[in-house]
Formats: sequence, C-alpha cells, structure tokens
Amino acid sequence: MDDRRPALVVEGVSLVYGSGAVAVQALERVDLAVRRGEMLALMGPSGSGKTTLLMIMGCLLRPTAGSVRLLGRETSPLDQAGMARLRLAHVGFIFQSYNLFPALSAVETLRMTLRLKGWPADRAREEAPRLLAQVDLADKLHSMPAQLSGGQKQRVAIARALAGDPEIILGDEPTAALDWRTGRGIMELLRRLAHSHARSVVVVTHDPRVAELADRIVTIADGRIAPREGGAS
Repeated sequence: MDDRRPALVVEGVSLVYGSGAVAVQALERVDLAVRRGEMLALMGPSGSGKTTLLMIMGCLLRPTAGSVRLLGRETSPLDQAGMARLRLAHVGFIFQSYNLFPALSAVETLRMTLRLKGWPADRAREEAPRLLAQVDLADKLHSMPAQLSGGQKQRVAIARALAGDPEIILGDEPTAALDWRTGRGIMELLRRLAHSHARSVVVVTHDPRVAELADRIVTIADGRIAPREGGAS
C-alpha cells in the first residue's frame, strides 16, 4: 500500500438503531481518514458515538449508510465471514477491560492469538515472546493475568493487538482503568508503534491529557464530527 494514502477511510457513514418512532441516530454522515504512521484520538461525551464509530472502523458493525475502506478495500460488499477475515488479517483491538483469559499466561495468550490468525505452531512459539518483549514484558512471559498489574495486563492486550502485524490498531478507552502515569506510558507506546511501524492507531478516550499525546484529536458530538477551532479535524 502507498504510505501516502490513508489506511482507513469512512465517508458519509451513518448508523441508525431501530426504526420508526424508536429509531436512534447513533452516527450521521461521518467523514474521517486515518493515515499510516498516525495516532488519532477520538473524544466526545458519553453516548456521542465514539465507540460505535470505532466498531464500524474495525468491521465489527456495519453502517446503515456510507462507505468504509480498509487499506483501499471497500467493505460494504463483504458478508459477515468476509468482514471477519478482513478484521482478523488487518485490525488489532485493545479493549478497556483487557479481555484476557484468566487461565492463560501472557505468552500462551499470544500463541493462541497467532494460531487463530493461521500461524503455524512453531512460528507462533517464536513470535509470542518477541511481541511481549516489544511491550517491555520479556520478564512476564509465564505470568497469569492475576499476577499482573493493570498496566501490565494492558500491555499484554496491546501485544495481542499487534499479533500478526495488523496495519490498523483500534483502542476503546485503553487507559480508562489505569492511573495517569501508567496510562501515559500506554499512549506513548502506541504512539511509538504508530510512528516506527507505520501503523494507523485510533484511540477512544475521555481524558484530554491522554488525547494530547496523539498526533491528531477528533471530537464527536451527537453522532457527528465536530469542527475544531482554527479548522476542521
């Protein structure tokens, strides 16, 4: 892919839940492009549509209207299986609640993720420790989630999101459960990954201190992109 072109583009994206008198407009005509090597922060009040947009970007939700292109590929013609394959190959997710399996060690979590992505067992065994070392957890390979701090759990979740080398990384409030120092460290790590590995990183956050570490801040209000002072986002 041409590094000058956006890795992720949404155009005219709208999403309506329900119909008739109970219809709720979650998103309305959203346009947004995310470049390679960029970390973008999505901000806005609760219920503004941030997480909904993130899920549409990651092919977890299909919009009511509009276009979503990942790496130049239009997603609307894809069925659910096709969306899942595209997501598995090109998108890594980081969740606020970590979503780690309590019975799997850090390295086992990474091995399982790589196997789900189709990696042979021997390659997964070699790659899993490298991924954990990349997030400064080389000394926690065999630690269980209950033995890890909140920041360490989130680093395992980031390593899992990086498994298979996805071009797009999406985080839904990945620092919300962490103290400021740990959360800042997580955001600085994501920014380094975006810049040094040409990944497109989008993070939903409520914390302006966290958002200021991003290359660009986009605000959503009432399901629409809100213009920023001095120009559009």
